[in-house]
Amino acid sequence: MNPHLVMLAAIRSAEPSQAVPGLSELSIHLKERIASVGDTAFQEFAYLQQMAAETWGAERTSHFAIVLRKARVAPKATKVSRWKKVGTAIERLPADWRPALRSIAERSEAGESTKGLPIWSSEYLGAVTTALCRYVDFATRHAVALVPAGSDLHQYAVWLTDPANEEHGVSFRAAGDYVSRIKAGLSIIVPSAGSPARDFVVRYWREKGKANGTPTKVGEQLVGAVTIYDLGFLLMENARNARMRGISAATTFRNGLILALGIALPQRARAISALELGATIWVEQPDRLHVRIPARMLKVPEDQKNGDPFDMVWHNPRLVSALDEYRRCFRPLFDSGACLFPSIHAPDQAISEKRIGKVTGDITERNLGIRIPIHRFRDNAGTDAAENLVGGRLATATLLGHTDIGTGDHYDHSKGINASAEFAQFIDCRRSIPTDLVL
Repeated sequence: MNPHLVMLAAIRSAEPSQAVPGLSELSIHLKERIASVGDTAFQEFAYLQQMAAETWGAERTSHFAIVLRKARVAPKATKVSRWKKVGTAIERLPADWRPALRSIAERSEAGESTKGLPIWSSEYLGAVTTALCRYVDFATRHAVALVPAGSDLHQYAVWLTDPANEEHGVSFRAAGDYVSRIKAGLSIIVPSAGSPARDFVVRYWREKGKANGTPTKVGEQLVGAVTIYDLGFLLMENARNARMRGISAATTFRNGLILALGIALPQRARAISALELGATIWVEQPDRLHVRIPARMLKVPEDQKNGDPFDMVWHNPRLVSALDEYRRCFRPLFDSGACLFPSIHAPDQAISEKRIGKVTGDITERNLGIRIPIHRFRDNAGTDAAENLVGGRLATATLLGHTDIGTGDHYDHSKGINASAEFAQFIDCRRSIPTDLVL
């Protein structure tokens, strides 16, 4: 008789008090069905879990999803390192430009500080290299100098911001960033070819961009920290109440945790992506979380990447409870790894900071009607903190890690922790009484 139908009949006739089929039994069953009917076995097994959940409940049958995922999703190749990507981009540049950029890449990756020579992060060097590559393509197509004069660089910026060009046009702010990066790259490649006219063009476009603002940031995105925090817990509740606990419910809970934690811990996407259970985030006490993010994952100068980590303990019983539930009930459905926010498609790998930004943008657009990427979470947290915390703007500076003069340079680390703890208490106690921001 068909083994699938045999197991299906057994599950349907079982009583809730009976034992649920275990991991070993289910794994053997699925393996044999794959050998017998191929990919159809996955659909059969998913239906078995659905029927089992009706008998024993979603929580007691969640291990079905672990068996299915292990059989269905193969491990993926490890992501290419940031420095490897930079090296690949450098090879796209003219041959005589490459040695200088290779040198700064090697020195920066090794953290070798040399007087008079800069150390750049992989992100910044990658951005500079990409900007240079794009300019080289432009110069080749439009017959302008590879080492641009001021007029060449201005022509490029005008072309970039023209909505009719094949690049579909960029903002003045983006054009200012591009020409600034080109200038920075040229200072390394041809340091003797400085140009006051080029410097003027860079200043002009940076100021033009600043005056026109950032088109990706709009006032409607400031919905309030409590609104985003509440949405995170709503998603977690939806996952908890799902009829069946598979990768879909686990992903919903994960996404809810990203939203809630992204507000309670308003760090940048890269720092959020570095969170790892037991290593960079753990439960200190039933009402306390401890986060320790290494400096290499923070937005600090490259020569400080080996410096002190971001280290904070804060009180938030509700978030502690959610994190503990996630660790016990939902995180194992992805894989046996420890990264806090695992990938759906690549077992044992975390989602990237870019993916976190897309996830938060998609969720908020779908649920709140406005796209709010993870970095704008910081703006929402900062706005609420400035309006509601005792320290106001100064508390905001320490909460968000700003170092601008007048916004918190003189605040010590302990006050930063106090601001974070106070903010966590604020958003948790206000979760059922949301307030509108005065914009």
